[in-house]
Amino acid sequence: MFEVNSDLEKNCLYITLRGVINAEDAKGLRQQVLDALEQLADGFHVISDMSEADCGYVSCLPLFQEVITAISSHHVGRVIRIVGESVFQCQINAASQQFARYSIEQAASREAAEAMLVETATSEPS
Repeated sequence: MFEVNSDLEKNCLYITLRGVINAEDAKGLRQQVLDALEQLADGFHVISDMSEADCGYVSCLPLFQEVITAISSHHVGRVIRIVGESVFQCQINAASQQFARYSIEQAASREAAEAMLVETATSEPS
């Protein structure tokens, strides 16, 4: 299962993955992320929560690589991943390191990730 939400006021994309991610999920995720990217302004942030994702099929990796590349090419700000310890997450981390042109920070929860973004907003000059 997956969810993709964007908060235009915060200029933030939220991606949540849970359970087993199959090819149908990965295709839907890719399309929803691509659609959301068209709505967000340059410098948008991403909070991705994979802490409850159990595994994904290897056949999904090219689709995840497309998502990573699309995020990279849309002038992303900070990318914060809510972490767990699944094998699937290790696969995504490896793909991210290979294809992403952005650094990935880690947080223990959505609240911690959002606090990191608030901290960034308050430290940036106006």
